[in-house]
Amino acid sequence: MNNLVNEKSPYLQLHANNPINWYPWGEEALKKAVEEDKPILLSIGYYSCHWCHVMNKEVFMDKSVAEILNRDFICIKVDREERPDIDNIYMKYAVAIMGSGGWPLNLILTPDLKPFYAFTYLPRNNFINLMTRVIETWRLNRRDILRYTDELIRIVKETEEHSHPEPIIDSHGAINRAYSSLINNYDEVYGGFGIRPKFPVYHNIIFLMRYWHLFGDERAIGAALTTLLKIRFSSVYDHIGGGVHRYAVNRNWTPPHFEKMLYDQAWLIESMLNAYKITKEEIFKRTIEHTYNFLMREMYNNQKGFYSSLNAESYDGEEGKLYLWRTNEIRDAIEDEKLLAELYKFGEGNYIDEFGEKHDRIIFHIDTKGLSYEELLRFYHESYKAIEEKDIPKLLKYRIENKGAMPYDKKILVDWNSMIISALAKSSTTLNNDEMLKTSIKTYSYLMDKKVKEGYLGHSIIDDEITSKAILDDYSYLIRASIDLYMATLNPKYIDYSIELTDEALALFYNQDKGKLYLNEEGKLGRFSEESDGAYPSGVSIMIENLLRLHELTDIDKYMDIASRLIKNILTKAIEYPHYYVNTISATMLWKRWINIVIAPGLETDTTNKFIKRISQEYLPNIIIVIKDEAYKNLPEHAKYIEKKKETLYYICKDKVCLEPINDVEEAYKTIVTNEY
Repeated sequence: MNNLVNEKSPYLQLHANNPINWYPWGEEALKKAVEEDKPILLSIGYYSCHWCHVMNKEVFMDKSVAEILNRDFICIKVDREERPDIDNIYMKYAVAIMGSGGWPLNLILTPDLKPFYAFTYLPRNNFINLMTRVIETWRLNRRDILRYTDELIRIVKETEEHSHPEPIIDSHGAINRAYSSLINNYDEVYGGFGIRPKFPVYHNIIFLMRYWHLFGDERAIGAALTTLLKIRFSSVYDHIGGGVHRYAVNRNWTPPHFEKMLYDQAWLIESMLNAYKITKEEIFKRTIEHTYNFLMREMYNNQKGFYSSLNAESYDGEEGKLYLWRTNEIRDAIEDEKLLAELYKFGEGNYIDEFGEKHDRIIFHIDTKGLSYEELLRFYHESYKAIEEKDIPKLLKYRIENKGAMPYDKKILVDWNSMIISALAKSSTTLNNDEMLKTSIKTYSYLMDKKVKEGYLGHSIIDDEITSKAILDDYSYLIRASIDLYMATLNPKYIDYSIELTDEALALFYNQDKGKLYLNEEGKLGRFSEESDGAYPSGVSIMIENLLRLHELTDIDKYMDIASRLIKNILTKAIEYPHYYVNTISATMLWKRWINIVIAPGLETDTTNKFIKRISQEYLPNIIIVIKDEAYKNLPEHAKYIEKKKETLYYICKDKVCLEPINDVEEAYKTIVTNEY
């Protein structure tokens, strides 16, 4: 046992039995490094990371490795999901040193936390050789190392703080460049963007949907919908249990890396929901429901929220065990596997691992090479739907009863849970699913109650205890969830929460002088911003969209002022590198294109809910709804003068100018969706 033994993070607990004298990030370890004048090995990873587990077994359990590290270094372990601020800061340095990054991320720091070497996974012998050379260099050439660290820090900080002397807004140019970047990078054969590895970057798909909606480009919607179906039929999607894996190694979406991250499930649901609204095709609706059932079965803590991830390895250390089958298991689960074998072409085994080695295991993956969107839909209706209804439930029952479950990371992360809240709140009205709405409200209430009880917003919650404080992403996504819950329920309390959280976030993270949002509060490591998108949209881009939506909902001018300034600064960079800022550019597509609906409720009790469910059937990303309610304390100006009558009235407005009121749900719906206003 080492100093991680009392830590709550499952990733840190994973290393608690290492012979290495690991410390968690904190004053004790940092003080010890200074007092003993030893360099620090900072090792960052996360529980569901496959190569983190490999390095743990091959390297960190080795006594020879431990002997070197315990003698010559102060060793600190960080769970990147628990402390994304530390991970973000040191990843910037790692990329500056190596030219790329990844996990497990390992850095060598001076005792005062300045990085001078970085690397990711290394096998045992390479690791030993490297650490031996590092400590020798530290002892013989410390002066050179310190000069290098100072120059590295200067370069990274200059890059971080660099801004164009005259920020400009060219939203039209940025939108077109982002669209061109995505379409030019679109894989016509397998869908998605790029060649390999293949990540299902859902905010790229959502951007293309918005682009199509606003500008009518059929190529944009074709790429978006085709990509979603190719993901759905590939092994990146769990055909049996539902939900999506993080990414695939090869261009054809196989083999997957088997970890399942909560954020991917949220963005998959949102993408599929948009696709269902646009097409009304059943496969998108069923995929949402399938994924929701998976989440509730395998990732939900009924009293609180959703766990952060499922591991890629089973409890006995086998990667992908739950998702790889043998022929005899399939035969035991269903009466006749002929149709399955024909669709999935598995014979006695079809699984080829990331090293190109074929195994006698079966993975559920359908080759969609070159198939068009129309051909994929035809395949679904003529072939796949039959096994979806007949065989998949039997295979799932067998899997639950005989193949066990994957280990999970029990952290409840505020930002990732907020993503799920938004996805379920939106889905609940479109799919008329009250359980989804109840789940989203219950999860939201837990996060907000925890904030009130502790007096501050947390980032990571484990065993009902906050283990790290909130960063910008937590606020951004929780504000987004507040607005989305308001749009689903029209309960004005969610607007109040949105305002409260927004003002708090701006006080903590916004620098008025620089017009910049920082990821973290000021601290020992300084402040860094993360404006570019990664596996999911950046907290900055989400906050921009929040501010734009809140301005429409409240007329609070400072929200528009701050959003405008953030957009100006980011678009200056986004014009040159649009693929890094897709979600910020996506937010600007809604800017000044809002359609406001003011509902003045009458004496009827269900008309408003009926309208919400009706309007949610259509893909309308630029809709803002305001309820004329006494509890709505920050009504926008144009809504204040609307009078309530006995019957419910719908005022459709644009640029603060409203049409004559409409008292019929269907007429109001048609007026909006047929672009009559």
